[in-house]
Amino acid sequence: MKKILLSFLLFSIALSSEDTIRLPFPDDLEKQYPDKIAPPTEITEIEKALDEIHKSHEEANKKKLEQEKNDILTKPVEDSKIVPKEESVGLKDKNEKKIEPSKKKAPILIKDIIAENEKKSKDNTEPTLKPKPKKEMDKEKVSLPKKEESKPKSSVALPSKKETQLPKDQIATLPNIEPTKKKNEKEELAGIYYRANYHLNRKDEKRAYPDYTTGSSGEGATANKSKLELIRVLGNERKLSQAKSMIETIPDGDVKWEAHYEFAIALDNSARNKSDREEAINEYLYIVTEAPKDHKLQAKTNWALGLLLFKNEDYVQSLDHLSKIIQKYSDTEFYDDAIYLTGRIYEESTFVKLRDIDRAKKFYKLFLKNKDKEGFKSSHYLREVERRLKALETNS
Repeated sequence: MKKILLSFLLFSIALSSEDTIRLPFPDDLEKQYPDKIAPPTEITEIEKALDEIHKSHEEANKKKLEQEKNDILTKPVEDSKIVPKEESVGLKDKNEKKIEPSKKKAPILIKDIIAENEKKSKDNTEPTLKPKPKKEMDKEKVSLPKKEESKPKSSVALPSKKETQLPKDQIATLPNIEPTKKKNEKEELAGIYYRANYHLNRKDEKRAYPDYTTGSSGEGATANKSKLELIRVLGNERKLSQAKSMIETIPDGDVKWEAHYEFAIALDNSARNKSDREEAINEYLYIVTEAPKDHKLQAKTNWALGLLLFKNEDYVQSLDHLSKIIQKYSDTEFYDDAIYLTGRIYEESTFVKLRDIDRAKKFYKLFLKNKDKEGFKSSHYLREVERRLKALETNS
């Protein structure tokens, strides 16, 4: 206490004057009172007193802080841009705030260190921290795992075949799993043919045509069906040369005769005038004259040709083909059609020599005679024949 009082007394005597001097501005004091302020190089009594106070505090904490004091006094603390991780300094509490370095590099005062150590000495729960040297911090830095060096192939000893082979009784037999098979040509053509028919039924020939063309490129029953439908489409569009060239690609046989028949039907349905019908008549005649007499298309073609000639008012030629059905193909589904149309021609013919009412009655009665047969029961001509025969008998 005596030393402290002496220091304050000396301080007051040195600064005493007539006017009060403000201490926070040493530059102004030096200008106003150059004689009263000692030069900075000289050691004043106040500095000696402060040194004694600092030394007394240092001696009190010398045992606890000897190592920290030596490290700090011998090596100044540098501002480091890299803050070590919590793991590297051994922090227990992760939520503890990190001490960020000051922006300006300022020297560390001894009194600040003493005050900080006094606070730490009161709280014994946390250990004192000291910065680690750079060598240790560099060792504790996280290093990326190095790539494993590939060993030379010669150093790896591969097992022999005998070692890897198991006895037959230990080998598990796996089920035979067949790989998924792709669609075969028949299935693909069947799908194409189905799509083409779908478009054709909706009267969309523009979409049906390319599908039929693709389907006709293969072989087999489905490909032949596509060809027949394609020929019909070409005939309806009056593309005669393309249809005929398609018919030529079909080998001789039943399919080729069916192709001719489909072409004739298409020409018949698409005919707009008498000259168009002549093209269909010629195609029908080719089948009737060139196909075998016992072919299933003979009755069908003769009926189609007789009906077309009737529409074209060629009654004599129409009767010729209808009579073939009545005489040779009476067991077919076209027998009732031929009888009915023959009676109509004899009844309504505009030719005087051809018109014959008695022959008309004869064919109508033949129709009614067979009305109990299978082909006549469901015939849509039955009521018409009965009406016409009754009218002819009443007028005669």
